[in-house]
Amino acid sequence: MLKWVDEYAYIAAISDCSVNNLVTICMDEVHFLRPSYQGDILKFVIKQVKIGKSVKYHVKVFSRNFKRNEERLTFQTNTTFINIDQDGIKMKTER
Repeated sequence: MLKWVDEYAYIAAISDCSVNNLVTICMDEVHFLRPSYQGDILKFVIKQVKIGKSVKYHVKVFSRNFKRNEERLTFQTNTTFINIDQDGIKMKTER
């Protein structure tokens, strides 16, 4: 789940920013709220929280069970990225 959250937030970040040298520096307060079960469909909702020296996204994951006709929030966190140059030095992130 953490790998998917990081990948989907990264896709949102490079879509929103004019850079593509972003690296993950933080996942805040990782909350596994409920389990997901085999056969559930996961929905990732990613919203930008901040853009500047870093870019931060709030990520929610919902689990949809079609047998029970139910969708529940199963996971949430904030993921922060920074833009780096070829030497690994932090650079400003812009739209």
